[in-house]
Amino acid sequence: MGFKNKLFKIASAITGGISSIVSVAVLGDLIGSGDMELIVGVLSAGGIATAAGYNTIRLHRKEKKELFQKKQLDILYLAVQHHGQLTPTQVALQTNTPIDETKALLDSLSDAGAMELQVSNTGNLVYTLIDEVHLQDYMAKIG
Repeated sequence: MGFKNKLFKIASAITGGISSIVSVAVLGDLIGSGDMELIVGVLSAGGIATAAGYNTIRLHRKEKKELFQKKQLDILYLAVQHHGQLTPTQVALQTNTPIDETKALLDSLSDAGAMELQVSNTGNLVYTLIDEVHLQDYMAKIG
């Protein structure tokens, strides 16, 4: 994510938060005055700020999902390079990903039917690529 994108998200969050706080404070005073036009205006401004904040959160979730899927594909390509077998430690080291995130990625690939979790003779967890047909189906499924 680029610097401008991050800056926009931060500015949107700050603006939405400040707008909400000001709206609540002003709304309390306006209700006492009975000025319905101003009350509607403040509520409209608060709604716009809330909508902007929601849109920012929605975009962030979409980017997170796309990043997760990209990491899954990276792992699948890594598995092909390693004759279809990977350990969580191997993936974490080669992708510079924390081990807990690596385990979640490998488990998601296993749940999707692209890889199978096995225990080696030495007791290590090994994720094995099931076969190329499953890999192609999975890649088509996630786009």
